[in-house]
Amino acid sequence: MAATETNGYYLFTVDSTTSAEFAVGRYHWQLEITQTSSGNRLVVERGEFEAIPDLDVNQSDPRSHAEKMVPLIETVMEAKAAGGDVSSYSINGRSANKMTYAELIEARDYYKAELNRHRREELIKRGKASSNTVKVRFI
Repeated sequence: MAATETNGYYLFTVDSTTSAEFAVGRYHWQLEITQTSSGNRLVVERGEFEAIPDLDVNQSDPRSHAEKMVPLIETVMEAKAAGGDVSSYSINGRSANKMTYAELIEARDYYKAELNRHRREELIKRGKASSNTVKVRFI
């Protein structure tokens, strides 16, 4: 890591060779000032960041878990509605029960709500209006 100073402000950077080694996930950092003569140190600030996959390198799916689950659940629901799915089966003395249509609806609604919550948060982060924004005009 390198730091550069301009007019009393410091910019800390991590080169691409180092950051390429970061596994995808959340990381915590801590900024410290160390007194050279004594070795005493003072923590100035702490924070965290998320390392996300480089889509140009590893071809990973950038969708969130909720974004992946909604279409999967809806595909199962369509198969059930078309009669192409059984609710339970047994093979060699082992049995399995699949989710009911009501359970699938509940799961789909849960993931849709999670997806909408995430999209609202992203809009707010970018300073855009979300579905929770109340607009008022006084005449």
